[in-house]
Amino acid sequence: MEQYPEYPKGVFKATFGFSEQSFSKAKRSLNSPQRQQAQNDKEEIRSMIRKIFVESKCHAGIALITEKLRHHGIYLSKPTVRKYARDMGLFPVRQAKKGKYNSYDRNADNVAPNLIKRDFQSELFLSKISTDITEFSLNEEKLYLSAFIDAKNKEVVAYSLGDSPSANFVTSGLIKLVDRIPKDQECVINSDQGVQYHSEEYMAVFAANPNLVRSMSRKGNCLDNYVVEQFFGKLKSEFYYANKFNSMSELKSGIVNWIHYYNHERLQENLAWQSPVSYRLLLSVK
Repeated sequence: MEQYPEYPKGVFKATFGFSEQSFSKAKRSLNSPQRQQAQNDKEEIRSMIRKIFVESKCHAGIALITEKLRHHGIYLSKPTVRKYARDMGLFPVRQAKKGKYNSYDRNADNVAPNLIKRDFQSELFLSKISTDITEFSLNEEKLYLSAFIDAKNKEVVAYSLGDSPSANFVTSGLIKLVDRIPKDQECVINSDQGVQYHSEEYMAVFAANPNLVRSMSRKGNCLDNYVVEQFFGKLKSEFYYANKFNSMSELKSGIVNWIHYYNHERLQENLAWQSPVSYRLLLSVK
């Protein structure tokens, strides 16, 4: 231990505000293996937080980072994770919402009743489906996505991509959905009042499958179909607005890949921090 013979104990404390013994103890603590390990642990936590944030393409919020850290055996509170993220300058990307595609048919005479009434709670998978169309633009070209979302686990259970929001385009996704629904199970499919959902092609699928039930949101009320609207919001903010695309084919393949990521990898707090597919599999084995 380093000595300070020129300072008697009383003078040392009076001069520096602490005793020589306290000084020596603090000095040993600074160089202790425990302190060095703690510093190494902090660097590991910073590295893991940065990795999670980058892998999410800079969209992961504090809740998601906290949960993913737990998957790696690192248990921290949200305020602690927030402090680490703030110190490293990691702030999730947020994009402003843009105009929504609208295909409302004011002259339709076969409007289905609003059976869902914003109640998307369900005991069974594939018993309540939320569907809609959204539009993507690239230069002068347009791309459309028709998605069918299972309200039980927010999974994209069927979809179609195309350059025209035609009735055939929407119906092709509906046919994919029908192949997944048990024939003896009733399934309510909720859409807006767009022209495609009144077409002969679309209606014919319901006529051929009595277990399917049509439901329609009220005019101009997106909250009546919020399940699919939430999905579109995540898709656009986390993928479409956050990236640049060189061609329509690149955009299209990117959407396909992102939907797979969303279904199989993207954790959701309201699904007990599971992805839609893992949540479905988890409940299926219980």
